[in-house]
Amino acid sequence: MLKEYKLGHGWKVFAIIFSPLLIALFGMLLVMPFIPALNDNLSPSILWFSVPLSLGMMFLGVVTLRDAIKGKFVIDFDRLYNLSTLGNRELLFTEIKGYRTDDKYIYIEPNVQHLKKVKVTKYISGAVEIERWLAERYPDLDQLKAEEEKEAIFANNDFGFSFEERTVKFNQASSVAKILNVIGGLTGAWTLFFPNPYKIALWCAIAVPLICIPVIKYYKGLIRIDKRKDSPYPSIFIAFLLPCVAVFLRALLDYNIFDHSKIWIPMFVIALVMTAIVCLKNAELQSGGKKAIGTIVVFTLFSLAYGFGSIIFLNCYYDQSTPKMFHSKILSKRIRSGKTTSYYLELEPWGERKTAEDVDVSKDFYFEVNESDTVNIYFMKGKFDIPWFELSK
Repeated sequence: MLKEYKLGHGWKVFAIIFSPLLIALFGMLLVMPFIPALNDNLSPSILWFSVPLSLGMMFLGVVTLRDAIKGKFVIDFDRLYNLSTLGNRELLFTEIKGYRTDDKYIYIEPNVQHLKKVKVTKYISGAVEIERWLAERYPDLDQLKAEEEKEAIFANNDFGFSFEERTVKFNQASSVAKILNVIGGLTGAWTLFFPNPYKIALWCAIAVPLICIPVIKYYKGLIRIDKRKDSPYPSIFIAFLLPCVAVFLRALLDYNIFDHSKIWIPMFVIALVMTAIVCLKNAELQSGGKKAIGTIVVFTLFSLAYGFGSIIFLNCYYDQSTPKMFHSKILSKRIRSGKTTSYYLELEPWGERKTAEDVDVSKDFYFEVNESDTVNIYFMKGKFDIPWFELSK
């Protein structure tokens, strides 16, 4: 058999159109700081950011364009190989151990330690045919690993002293994980998009990640944090992730913090305590490999977000200090659009704030006021001495 596969026609056309535009755009960004007529308002320090970014993105554009035109994957008579700008990979049929897949790539793994795997993009024309060809000749390594892990579960005395006990424990863990994920997903969506009643929504979002931790400990590694493709282990990733994100975003959206300095230490303490409890004698993380390290890093990051959001909510919502009132003039207004739309007012100096700074406000308040209007600022001490403020007309 000798067959070549190239990037799908639609993706190829897109790459040929998009790549030159990317190169041109970042080429302009690269030269702009060096053109006197264009760099009057640019800080010299911007070069440290713009030059590496521009060169990197231009290189990405060149690689993408060249691979779209010349890149290919070939199944030959006794081998297969991938030709790309960043390097060619080849494996003899006898050197192939099996294959794995994810949403974007097919990974062809070698059975010889010093050889490197061949990675094939699923955007290639004939990706389904390539996967079928591999399935007819080689094992799906993800499926094999899942079967091995399932056998290990039902042979592990930590989950019961008989096959029947382990089966009951596994089914129970699967049900608990599903219920927690549903509760966590609904709580996260409720808190983020429609937090009413507000206090109950926030407290539910704070409670769910805390419930996840003893559940992980109780099931001794049977319920996992991470969700790996085709893994038989039930996971509560959604139950932990979405409430943490919701609490974090609510803190950013709902409260204007005047000084963040007193947030960082308790935030890190909360994250480290949560991570330490989860990591202690956790079968999922005992391997110490890249996957375990990645899981720990992700869990810690979301724990930091959880700590940040929880502290701000408790500090501001339960603050009973008497507010001090200040007044400030609106110097300018601006809207920043992206995945979400944010609304900002630039206020002249007020209170202990000695420079004009932007304040994030709600959409309704943004359109209620105009430039040069004066707004009232209510400055509060905070429950945990983290000062914050609110605006009104």
